[in-house]
Amino acid sequence: MSSRQAGRQIGRLARTLRTNKMMRLVLMGEKEHHEKGHKQEKERIHSVERLNVDDNDERAHTDTDTDRCGVQADRVRLDS
Repeated sequence: MSSRQAGRQIGRLARTLRTNKMMRLVLMGEKEHHEKGHKQEKERIHSVERLNVDDNDERAHTDTDTDRCGVQADRVRLDS
């Protein structure tokens, strides 16, 4: 094998390794994005369950709610 052929083979291997690394990073990013989506969905479900309280509970009759950031927002009433 000449030095030129060896250089080309090394170049191909390097490109393959870079491509594999990039694909791994992309797949890991998609996995994290997917897990983040699941986490956000769980938080949405939890917040809806928290708002769906009994009518006798005084929290059900308040018009506003303070979220985790301290921002006051209108509360959604979920009356059945």
